[in-house]
Order: sequence, then structure tokens, then C-alpha cells
Amino acid sequence: MPKESRYEWLLNEAHVDVGGKLNKALSVIETANTSLYDVLEHIDLTRKVVRARSPTSSCASSSLTLANTGCAMKILNSPTC
Repeated sequence: MPKESRYEWLLNEAHVDVGGKLNKALSVIETANTSLYDVLEHIDLTRKVVRARSPTSSCASSSLTLANTGCAMKILNSPTC
């Protein structure tokens, strides 16, 4: 497995184009692990999702944060409102 697909590298080095780097890592993992064939390829972490806002909502946007849980990487939804 290339270092760019490993958790430690992603956590410490992937600070620009994080979604693109995660997409590439998932692709390499899927290729290396045949039991994941056609499972991960549909995930696109660079895709923009637009949600309809309620007229009473004051939330402008939300962001994703990577959390180090020791053995797995979690993506936490961190609203800015």
C-alpha cells in the first residue's frame, strides 16, 4: 500500500485537496482488496452537496473535520452555526 493511502500520512500530510487525496486512497485500497470491488468507487469526497436552507436558519455553512480516534479516521460534521 502506498504511503499516500495510509491513515498516518493522510492525517499528518493531507492538508490541501483532502477530498481528492481521500478519493485516491480509497481507490488504491479497493484495488488492493478485491473483496471491496465496486464498493468504494462510488464515494466522491470532493462532491459538493447543496442543502436547502430554512428561511429561519442562520447557518451559513458546515465543514468536515478529521478526528484521530487511534485506530480509525472519522469524518465529523462540524457546523459553523
